[in-house]
Amino acid sequence: MKHRFVRSISLLVSLLLAVSILASCQQQTATTPEEPTASDESKKTEVAETPQDKTDSENAEQKSEQNTEMVKADDYVPKVNKEKVFRATWGSWPKPPQFQGNPFTQGGVGEMGRYVFERLTQIVRSTDVIHPILATSIEHSERESVIKLRDDVTWNDGEKFTADDVIAAFYLNPRTICNYLTKVEKIDDYTVKLVWQDPPPFMELRDLLIAQDGTMNVPYHIFKEYVDKAKSIYESARDATPEELAVARTAFGKKLTEEQDKALSDNWNEMMKLTYPKPIGTGPYVVESVTASDAVLVKRDDYWAADQIYFEKIHHITGTAESMLGMLRNGTTDIYNGSLPKDLAESILASNKDIVFYPMFDPACHVLFFNQRREPFNDVNLRRALVYALDRTKIREGANYYGKEFPISMVGMPPSSLETYVSEEMRAKLTKYEYDPEKAARILEENGWKRNKDGIWEDKNGKTYSFTIAVNAGWQPAGVVDTAASIAAEQLTKFGFPTQVVAVDSSVFWNNAAKEGMYDMVIEWGDITWSFMYPWSPLNNTFKGGPSELMGLPRDPETNRVNLKIKGPDGTEVDPIELVDKLPVTADEEERQKIIDTLVWICNEYAFGANLYQNTTGVWLNRKTITGLPMEDEIDKYNQFMPVGRNFEEIVDIAELNIGFADMYVIWSGDLKPR
Repeated sequence: MKHRFVRSISLLVSLLLAVSILASCQQQTATTPEEPTASDESKKTEVAETPQDKTDSENAEQKSEQNTEMVKADDYVPKVNKEKVFRATWGSWPKPPQFQGNPFTQGGVGEMGRYVFERLTQIVRSTDVIHPILATSIEHSERESVIKLRDDVTWNDGEKFTADDVIAAFYLNPRTICNYLTKVEKIDDYTVKLVWQDPPPFMELRDLLIAQDGTMNVPYHIFKEYVDKAKSIYESARDATPEELAVARTAFGKKLTEEQDKALSDNWNEMMKLTYPKPIGTGPYVVESVTASDAVLVKRDDYWAADQIYFEKIHHITGTAESMLGMLRNGTTDIYNGSLPKDLAESILASNKDIVFYPMFDPACHVLFFNQRREPFNDVNLRRALVYALDRTKIREGANYYGKEFPISMVGMPPSSLETYVSEEMRAKLTKYEYDPEKAARILEENGWKRNKDGIWEDKNGKTYSFTIAVNAGWQPAGVVDTAASIAAEQLTKFGFPTQVVAVDSSVFWNNAAKEGMYDMVIEWGDITWSFMYPWSPLNNTFKGGPSELMGLPRDPETNRVNLKIKGPDGTEVDPIELVDKLPVTADEEERQKIIDTLVWICNEYAFGANLYQNTTGVWLNRKTITGLPMEDEIDKYNQFMPVGRNFEEIVDIAELNIGFADMYVIWSGDLKPR
């Protein structure tokens, strides 16, 4: 049974608004039912009439297949997929002989971790719906959160899962949440207490942090030596002062000496030498075999929720982009994640009537980042002019037809969330960046630029520039960012800045683009939340994560901390990093709103990049071999190209299909079954 809860009503409204935006862009041969408004989101969706070309026997068989919710997994007998195998073209893993069980060694365990390890609670990206998994309850007080655990869970080597394992996960491999804790305590074998620093994160954020960072991948009985040492180092370290924490938050609020830091590093390096054949987790599957191209996992008979897991085997297959698209087209895979160019998507659906595409809201954008380490991109007026010079509608139509462009430069968060999380007053103040090459030219001319006889722009010193746009050559699915880059380069060249696209090998892309700053511009994920929707997550990523490196924001050479002082919307100088750090521990809602408004305004006003479009992603599924799909009785009505969710339940059901959004929850919950 599903237990869902959403963190806020405002997010619910935001999701429905985002769906409305995406639906307005969606071009389908079938008629799309009217989208519900936020006020009627709770109404039940009417069931479409059965297509006339189906026979009575086919309809009866489909109804029989769908009436399986109460059948236990061992008693379930599929008619087509008799081996109960789920085939996936998704993810990667270390190739043998590098593959082994320790998830912290170089390369980790890759995609296998989704099936072997479990979380305390499972968050569904883009919705902030949280499902309990290993935790049965979480109760918060002013400075503490108490987590109750299931008492019937075992690791796949037979050992019991207890509070010791939760403590081990936090201390051996501290994650973001640990920067807001002072300690993690064991109350009893199945109760853990988190003690928050002062000031603690505001209440609504705590569940999100626990869900984000609650992966349980450190079996204490295996890592005991290293866990105990790490924990003792943290416990013996002095508490950091408020001033020190203002510069950099540290795990458990501790200030380590050089000796303690070295001891912690040495302990980690020794732990990395620990190897065992296959990953040990509490999840429903164990690894059976791994090759360079295939990974097979089999279901655990002793799993605590085995009755609701209907697939006996998971078969992951990887290869070239072309080979995986071929598998999708010919139906030799059951799932393929991501959106495809319009022509390719329509071709695949037309060639195989068993393949179904579910488009979905994605809190992520493809952003053309401007590298401020390279001239002339350190000039805000040049950056603004380039945003106006880009026809982002044409870029979106070529690269992600079902996406959505917005009249912004970039805002540090998914632009579909602006209406939910940014005040109406601030939204009115945001500079509108719509396609206007004439305005772009005026901005340059007003700042000393002029076109020469060849139509190429020269700066005030008579210097001309040729630009590069870098893309990751290994981007999946293929044909998206490279298409966006090619169209953008063509537009900038026509405008008067000769621009070329550079496809960089994935093995060196991030080092070259982010660390070394070798390119003028880079197309990458931006205005994105990798976890929950509350703006602290995407804004923290923008100013302190990968985007800050791609933008070439100035850094303190000693701490590598972004060192940016900039005028805010009221004309006073602010430090965006200080604001980002203050946001999660600010109890006053009005003050949090002011921080969000300021950070969003800074991103947009200073044009750190050009948001090309907000992504519409999706999931491709094979109805010949799996059943339990959302809106399953309407697939033919929509010619296999399904509508975005028409109410909140459908929005969540579709999001849960995406392995990248909800791990394997759709399999764990028993919603998907072999046909």
